[in-house]
Amino acid sequence: MSSKDEKKPRRRSPGEGGVFEYKLANGKTQFGIKFMVPQPDGTKKPVLRRRDDEGRPWTTRAAAQKAVREALSKVDKGEFIEPSKQTTGGYLDDWVNGLRKADSTVASYKKNIRLHLKPYIGSIPLASSPPRRSRRCT
Repeated sequence: MSSKDEKKPRRRSPGEGGVFEYKLANGKTQFGIKFMVPQPDGTKKPVLRRRDDEGRPWTTRAAAQKAVREALSKVDKGEFIEPSKQTTGGYLDDWVNGLRKADSTVASYKKNIRLHLKPYIGSIPLASSPPRRSRRCT
């Protein structure tokens, strides 16, 4: 195939976000994402991430590209919440409402969150609780 016939990967427009590659000290390659989030004052704030919401790194370019698309979709719909702003209680509400379990199971989870978690950790910003210290609930 000649160099004319080879297709270049589509480049995103400025401000649409992107994927970058980086190497760790042990030689492993991982990927990160960067995108812009409009602020209430009209400016745009860059958001840079090297890990997903569960604290895992993206190990393939395709996974990172999918994460950029999902993040930009949330930004466009007005659903993007900066992790440093979201409270643990808000995250738990989003999590339990997204479950695909029996109605009785979801009702039980909601009750336990309301009675046992929110009174103690509901107002703590989610960003201040590192993913490695919290036990996964799913």
